[in-house]
Amino acid sequence: MSEHYTVQNYVDDLQATVAAAESESEILSKVRPLAQKLVENRDTWIKPEHYEVNDERGSSLYVLHEGKDHTLMVFAACFRPGRVTPVHDHGTWAVVAGVDGEEKNTIYLRTDDGSKPGYGEIQFRGDKVVRHGDAIGMPAGTFHTVSNESNEVSVSLHTYGMNTNHTVRCQIDPETGKVDEFKIPLREG
Repeated sequence: MSEHYTVQNYVDDLQATVAAAESESEILSKVRPLAQKLVENRDTWIKPEHYEVNDERGSSLYVLHEGKDHTLMVFAACFRPGRVTPVHDHGTWAVVAGVDGEEKNTIYLRTDDGSKPGYGEIQFRGDKVVRHGDAIGMPAGTFHTVSNESNEVSVSLHTYGMNTNHTVRCQIDPETGKVDEFKIPLREG
């Protein structure tokens, strides 16, 4: 690795990219390679605790950066083997890049119009396994699950347009259609 690219370099590039972008799709297409660059320079930011999974949740989120206005949230996420998240959205755009292990993202499209409170319908769109150096972009409104089907803790780099605890985000039960808003505990790190 010939370059020393840090979280601060990444945040500086994110801020410039978002400020200059004319659309969400432009943000996603330009942030993916930046996230991959930070993953390739993981020695500048990864810590042993980024592999420590909360036993109760089966995952942990370690904040690497958050804007004072709660924008441009960057964190390391880890998932224990066998962990599958509920179907959820982020309330903002997202880019996920693989650091260690495999993270399977199962993508869904919400097909109802949201007019019935507490109810939603989703349709399977596809799976994308994110491994070291891979990156995917998810526009606002994308629903997905994250699963770790391997035998080791997986770690990924997540970048959101906004801290998800400051957005309206929800989980949808694919069996019943029940929709619940939720927040996730974050760790400094």
